[in-house]
Amino acid sequence: RFTNADGTIPLSGSVVLDQLTGLMWARSANLPGATKTWQQALDYVAGMNSSATYGYTDWRLPNLNELESLINAGAAGTAAWLTTQGFTAVQTNYYWTSTTNAASTGQVWVVNMHFGYLYFHDKANIHYVWPVRAGQ
Repeated sequence: RFTNADGTIPLSGSVVLDQLTGLMWARSANLPGATKTWQQALDYVAGMNSSATYGYTDWRLPNLNELESLINAGAAGTAAWLTTQGFTAVQTNYYWTSTTNAASTGQVWVVNMHFGYLYFHDKANIHYVWPVRAGQ
Protein backbone atom coordinates (compact mmCIF):
# COMPACT_ATOMS: atom_id res chain seq x y z
CA ARG A 1 0.00 0.00 0.00
CA PHE A 2 2.76 2.48 0.94
CA THR A 3 5.60 3.18 -1.48
CA ASN A 4 8.23 5.77 -2.26
CA ALA A 5 7.05 8.56 -4.55
CA ASP A 6 8.31 6.59 -7.57
CA GLY A 7 6.32 3.50 -6.53
CA THR A 8 9.26 1.51 -5.17
CA ILE A 9 9.71 -0.17 -1.80
CA PRO A 10 11.19 -0.44 0.80
CA LEU A 11 10.59 3.13 1.90
CA SER A 12 13.72 5.21 1.84
CA GLY A 13 12.81 8.77 0.86
CA SER A 14 11.30 11.69 2.72
CA VAL A 15 7.78 11.19 1.33
CA VAL A 16 5.42 8.23 1.17
CA LEU A 17 2.79 7.62 -1.49
CA ASP A 18 -0.34 5.84 -0.30
CA GLN A 19 -1.33 3.72 -3.30
CA LEU A 20 -4.81 3.21 -1.82
CA THR A 21 -5.78 6.89 -1.54
CA GLY A 22 -3.30 8.58 -3.88
CA LEU A 23 -2.17 10.88 -1.06
CA MET A 24 1.46 11.72 -0.41
CA TRP A 25 2.53 11.99 3.24
CA ALA A 26 5.68 13.21 4.87
CA ARG A 27 7.48 10.03 5.88
CA SER A 28 8.27 11.48 9.29
CA ALA A 29 5.03 11.90 11.21
CA ASN A 30 6.70 14.38 13.53
CA LEU A 31 8.34 16.84 11.15
CA PRO A 32 8.33 19.91 13.39
CA GLY A 33 9.86 17.89 16.20
CA ALA A 34 7.33 19.32 18.62
CA THR A 35 3.65 19.81 19.12
CA LYS A 36 1.90 22.97 17.96
CA THR A 37 -1.37 24.84 18.26
CA TRP A 38 -3.64 24.59 15.25
CA GLN A 39 -2.59 28.02 13.97
CA GLN A 40 1.08 27.16 14.48
CA ALA A 41 0.48 23.94 12.54
CA LEU A 42 -1.04 25.91 9.65
CA ASP A 43 1.89 28.33 9.75
CA TYR A 44 4.38 25.46 9.80
CA VAL A 45 2.85 23.89 6.68
CA ALA A 46 2.82 27.30 4.94
CA GLY A 47 6.54 27.50 5.71
CA MET A 48 7.06 24.08 4.13
CA ASN A 49 5.44 25.39 0.97
CA SER A 50 7.49 28.57 0.83
CA SER A 51 10.70 26.54 1.05
CA ALA A 52 9.51 23.73 -1.28
CA THR A 53 10.10 21.11 1.38
CA TYR A 54 10.83 17.74 -0.26
CA GLY A 55 10.42 19.42 -3.63
CA TYR A 56 6.74 20.34 -3.31
CA THR A 57 4.87 23.56 -2.61
CA ASP A 58 1.37 22.22 -1.96
CA TRP A 59 1.62 20.66 1.50
CA ARG A 60 -1.38 21.09 3.81
CA LEU A 61 -2.98 19.73 6.95
CA PRO A 62 -5.03 16.63 6.11
CA ASN A 63 -8.79 16.76 6.45
CA LEU A 64 -10.49 14.35 8.85
CA ASN A 65 -11.18 11.69 6.22
CA GLU A 66 -7.61 11.78 4.90
CA LEU A 67 -6.00 11.39 8.31
CA GLU A 68 -8.53 8.75 9.30
CA SER A 69 -7.55 6.77 6.18
CA LEU A 70 -4.26 5.90 7.90
CA ILE A 71 -6.03 4.17 10.80
CA ASN A 72 -5.79 0.38 10.83
CA ALA A 73 -8.68 -0.90 12.95
CA GLY A 74 -7.20 -4.40 12.85
CA ALA A 75 -3.92 -3.37 14.47
CA ALA A 76 -3.35 -3.19 18.21
CA GLY A 77 -1.97 0.32 17.70
CA THR A 78 -2.02 2.36 14.52
CA ALA A 79 1.23 4.23 15.29
CA ALA A 80 3.15 0.97 15.72
CA TRP A 81 1.57 -0.48 12.57
CA LEU A 82 2.46 2.60 10.51
CA THR A 83 6.04 2.29 11.71
CA THR A 84 6.14 -1.28 10.38
CA GLN A 85 4.92 0.12 7.05
CA GLY A 86 7.97 2.41 6.77
CA PHE A 87 6.83 5.67 8.38
CA THR A 88 9.02 7.21 11.07
CA ALA A 89 8.34 9.11 14.30
CA VAL A 90 4.63 8.25 14.40
CA GLN A 91 3.37 9.42 17.79
CA THR A 92 0.74 7.59 19.86
CA ASN A 93 -1.13 10.81 20.40
CA TYR A 94 -3.34 13.35 18.62
CA TYR A 95 -2.70 14.89 15.19
CA TRP A 96 -4.38 18.00 13.81
CA THR A 97 -6.72 17.92 10.84
CA SER A 98 -7.93 20.89 8.81
CA THR A 99 -11.57 20.00 9.56
CA THR A 100 -13.31 22.50 11.83
CA ASN A 101 -16.11 21.27 14.08
CA ALA A 102 -19.28 22.58 12.39
CA ALA A 103 -21.03 22.97 15.76
CA SER A 104 -18.18 24.98 17.30
CA THR A 105 -15.76 26.81 15.00
CA GLY A 106 -13.22 27.22 17.80
CA GLN A 107 -12.64 23.47 17.65
CA VAL A 108 -10.99 21.21 15.10
CA TRP A 109 -11.16 17.46 14.61
CA VAL A 110 -8.10 15.50 15.72
CA VAL A 111 -7.13 11.85 15.29
CA ASN A 112 -5.41 9.72 17.92
CA MET A 113 -2.81 7.58 16.15
CA HIS A 114 -2.73 4.90 18.83
CA PHE A 115 -6.38 4.02 19.33
CA GLY A 116 -7.76 5.60 16.16
CA TYR A 117 -10.12 7.82 18.13
CA LEU A 118 -11.65 10.86 16.47
CA TYR A 119 -12.30 13.89 18.67
CA PHE A 120 -12.53 17.63 18.37
CA HIS A 121 -10.28 19.86 20.45
CA ASP A 122 -9.89 23.59 20.92
CA LYS A 123 -7.59 25.23 18.38
CA ALA A 124 -5.41 26.45 21.27
CA ASN A 125 -4.54 22.87 22.28
CA ILE A 126 -1.16 21.43 21.35
CA HIS A 127 -0.97 18.43 18.99
CA TYR A 128 1.25 16.88 16.33
CA VAL A 129 1.42 17.91 12.67
CA TRP A 130 1.54 15.46 9.75
CA PRO A 131 1.49 17.21 6.36
CA VAL A 132 -0.10 15.70 3.27
CA ARG A 133 -0.47 16.56 -0.39
CA ALA A 134 -2.23 15.11 -3.40
CA GLY A 135 0.17 12.51 -4.72
CA GLN A 136 -0.91 12.26 -8.33
